[in-house]
Amino acid sequence: MHQQLRGSPLDNRKVDAPGVAIDENVLNFYLERQNWIAGKTIEWQRYNAAQSRLLPNTAKLEKKEKDKIRVTVTTDIGPNLYDLRAGDRVVLRMEAAGAEQFALADPVKQ
Repeated sequence: MHQQLRGSPLDNRKVDAPGVAIDENVLNFYLERQNWIAGKTIEWQRYNAAQSRLLPNTAKLEKKEKDKIRVTVTTDIGPNLYDLRAGDRVVLRMEAAGAEQFALADPVKQ
């Protein structure tokens, strides 16, 4: 795991995990590569360097439309919504606590 605490240099850490453990920097990559089907729940753990422990996370398909997949990710902080493009599953938008956190710019509209 590569972790960086605020004001500290990047550090490699080892952690024994009884399953999949990813860090926040690879979350979109992880979500984009899952096979999203109705009723499937994906589980993994995230290493929290500040607390020196693994925290459980889950994701499930919330809604599937023709052009978009909506995934709910539940963490220790709360639920987040991710919109992925249906064809190539690229993360288009992320919402936390009802507020948009980021959206992928549409190159066609620029």
